[in-house]
Amino acid sequence: MCLGVPVQVMHINKQDRAVVNINNIEVVVNTALVPDVSVGDFLMIHAGFAIEKVSLEAAEESIAVWREFIKHV
Repeated sequence: MCLGVPVQVMHINKQDRAVVNINNIEVVVNTALVPDVSVGDFLMIHAGFAIEKVSLEAAEESIAVWREFIKHV
């Protein structure tokens, strides 16, 4: 099972590295598995790797699910 987290790309650091925003925390992730990553893109990440690009709507839906889950933990 994959536990993906939706994030937005804030900066491109260098080849195959990007700074993303996770709940107002900036984290560097590897983007080698996802072609053509740009600032502003939304990505699904797992274990420090971007695994796919997602739409704004998909990211918002996933974030809402995460927030609901956190309320019950």
